Amino acid sequence: MISRLLPNPAGNESLNEEATIKNVGSAPVDLTGFTLRDLTKKTWKLDSLGTLNAGEAKTIKRNGQAVGMNNRGDTIELVAKDGSVIDSITYGKVDEDEEVLR
Repeated sequence: MISRLLPNPAGNESLNEEATIKNVGSAPVDLTGFTLRDLTKKTWKLDSLGTLNAGEAKTIKRNGQAVGMNNRGDTIELVAKDGSVIDSITYGKVDEDEEVLR
């Protein structure tokens, strides 16, 4: 699941936006091929997160990837490698350094 977003970080947003993904299941999940997707269908690859063990959470920075989290609100989807939407989170306008939490 998407447990945390930082859509409007201080500094360069295309580098510093963050997302935290948490495995709420009971088995490890390999995130190779998984992406985050915004409303404009731009994506952010999660391959570098590797495998999430049960209960584990990892945070990834945008680092120039295409997806952009809109500061006025957006919907971000967690998409599996088969194209199915695993989770999504919708948020409204956010201030600088304001986190979106679940």
